[in-house]
Amino acid sequence: MKVLINVCHGGFGISDEALLLWAQKNNITLVKQTSYSTYSSHDYYTDGDQIVTGDFIERDDPTLIEVFEELGSKRTSGDCAQLSLVEIPDGCKYNVTEYDGWESISTWISVTIEELTAGLSTDKLVAALKADSIRLKRTIERT
Repeated sequence: MKVLINVCHGGFGISDEALLLWAQKNNITLVKQTSYSTYSSHDYYTDGDQIVTGDFIERDDPTLIEVFEELGSKRTSGDCAQLSLVEIPDGCKYNVTEYDGWESISTWISVTIEELTAGLSTDKLVAALKADSIRLKRTIERT
């Protein structure tokens, strides 16, 4: 699986060009709006009553990944971002963490105590060898 993260101080964000291309590929018509305040104006996009920004798009969204691969990092990245594509091993889940906008990925697999005692399947064992950690899923007994 491929995931986009920000690799500079500032924060994750995608450019207007990337957002519009993502919307076009998903058959979404975005309308540019402008919000005015005393000292500045701010452009944003809407789809009906909903504001649409890069924050609403999942980091592993296949269309967003396609846009990134088509436009490249410079044209996909927002004003304070430098986006990079990270490959997550098959069978793993992930977390994105950030410090001052700079992001990193940690990967894991979840297993149950029953799986551990019986032995992991080949697929789970392969994923466990590639993951950063293994998390134990707790089962709750209902009485």
